[in-house]
Amino acid sequence: MPSLGEENHAVHCQHPGPAAVTQRLYSEITAIVASQDVQKWFATEGAEAVNKTPEEFRKLIASEIVKWGKVVKEAGLKAEF
Repeated sequence: MPSLGEENHAVHCQHPGPAAVTQRLYSEITAIVASQDVQKWFATEGAEAVNKTPEEFRKLIASEIVKWGKVVKEAGLKAEF
């Protein structure tokens, strides 16, 4: 979930996925984001690319689910379909 002044974008794939595919995606996307053109675009947008390994990202998502799950539960929010 975005917080104030922060927006997160990520690439998600099936977990557990083939380790070779996950590593290849990670390597290719990391190289693209590190390119001069992409870094220049981020700078013009006032953005910053933060690179996380697949394991770091899994841990981040797990902690966000716990954190926001508590907020939803405490607020008594329910999904509407």
